[in-house]
Amino acid sequence: MKAMSLRISSLAIFALSIQGCGAAQDLPQGEMIACAIGNGAEFTESCVLEIRGDGVMVLHQPGGGFRRVRRTGDGIESADGAERIVGLAGGSEAFTEFAIGHDRYRIPARFGIAVE
Repeated sequence: MKAMSLRISSLAIFALSIQGCGAAQDLPQGEMIACAIGNGAEFTESCVLEIRGDGVMVLHQPGGGFRRVRRTGDGIESADGAERIVGLAGGSEAFTEFAIGHDRYRIPARFGIAVE
């Protein structure tokens, strides 16, 4: 009888641990944008652009990381100050492309952001 109760309790603990691991992460509110996170990464529509009311935008990465940028007129600057924002030549009329460190982002032109 003891072995049976041990198996049932082990099964219950296992089921609870799977349920916790399988819970869907809440995505932040915002718009999906293209990003390439890390050296040599390809662009995918996997980042979320969250626009806050205080002029700060948060670029949420798929792995849980994020970058904060601040609007400055029609441009942006790093809100954290850790790394500079660098405009990239890959931008077009449809989007603005820039890098922060080894991470690259494409923000749709309708947001009116220019990066030098």
